[in-house]
Amino acid sequence: MKKCILLLACAFILSVFFVCFADDDANSGGPTQQTYVKEAVNVAGSSTAGAISQSPVLRDVAYTTQGGRQMIIKLYDVAPNYDVNSLAGQNFEDGGLLYTHKDTIKVSDNHIVETKQACQTVTVSHTEKDNAMGSLQPMLEYSENGFTGQLMLQPESITTTAEEKESYGYTISDTREYPNLDRNDTAYIPKTVEKNGVSLTLAGIDWQAMGNGTFTATASYSGRATGSKVTGYTSKAVYLGEVSKETLDSCTYKVIYEGASIPVPYLQYGLTAGGVLVLLVIFSVIWNKRKNAKIYALLDGEFKIVRRVRISYIDPIVDLTPAAVQSRVSEYIITIDRWATKRLNNQRLRILCGDGMVREQTIVNTGYGYKIHLEAIPIPAAEEYEEDEYGRT
Repeated sequence: MKKCILLLACAFILSVFFVCFADDDANSGGPTQQTYVKEAVNVAGSSTAGAISQSPVLRDVAYTTQGGRQMIIKLYDVAPNYDVNSLAGQNFEDGGLLYTHKDTIKVSDNHIVETKQACQTVTVSHTEKDNAMGSLQPMLEYSENGFTGQLMLQPESITTTAEEKESYGYTISDTREYPNLDRNDTAYIPKTVEKNGVSLTLAGIDWQAMGNGTFTATASYSGRATGSKVTGYTSKAVYLGEVSKETLDSCTYKVIYEGASIPVPYLQYGLTAGGVLVLLVIFSVIWNKRKNAKIYALLDGEFKIVRRVRISYIDPIVDLTPAAVQSRVSEYIITIDRWATKRLNNQRLRILCGDGMVREQTIVNTGYGYKIHLEAIPIPAAEEYEEDEYGRT
């Protein structure tokens, strides 16, 4: 019981002091004046430039007065997925005022713009060999991996190739003249001739008699030839241009704190002292009412506690009558704790025995408590009390 009371007292005192001084240790450092920067960052072909860390970045601290109230406004840049509730932090002191969080407001979304050179090749089909420019657009819309923009046609990059051909047939004819023939005999006329690599066959003969007795033959020949022509062309062209991508890099928040007068520390210390005093009074009352002695009775050859009592420091008395100790034995031991022994040093302790006799014992402080061994105490008549199996009444 004593140990529990002491532990409770220590815990109470420590908790009171902790509450009083905890706020003095928090936020001991003041804010630092910084400059707020908010602008888009242009980069070329870089996906990591302008990236903000996961920790908030303090950009600016402003001191202002609104309606007679002192305010501190802090600007932070944070990552888009940052938990803004943690920006508020703990209360802090500045300029003799205690500032507490009032509000957190989003100011802006900060984007970065990335740019790069893009290239794209386009293939078109057309029927006229020199009609590639007519089939190609002068500008091309670009959209890939978040980058957008327009690409310009590069005319010098156009290349054209024939892709489709078609076969066809046609008639080739020829006329041959054979003069100075002695007669109009077809045996003199060749049945086939060749023209441009194509074999022609005799189609007809026209005879003409000359005045000198000879003949002239005009023979006509015809034949079929084949050829091919291109019916489709494919052209490839390159488009070049600058494209850009805009991404959300960070968000800017302003955290508003409102100042108030700091509570007078003397009041806190006074409350602490008052609490300690109340605790000491309560402790003193409980301590002074504690039972400071134990009574052991010899039961079945062994001393057992039969009662705990409080011995008064003004009139020290111990009652060993069977009605008081609920036991009818003839041998007792009384132990007094060391704190009570100090208070009762050199005082005479009166012991009321079972037969009405009073024994006296002078208490001597040994520093370890006091022990009294009483033997052969008279026991009242058995008919006056009822005993249990252990000899207790």
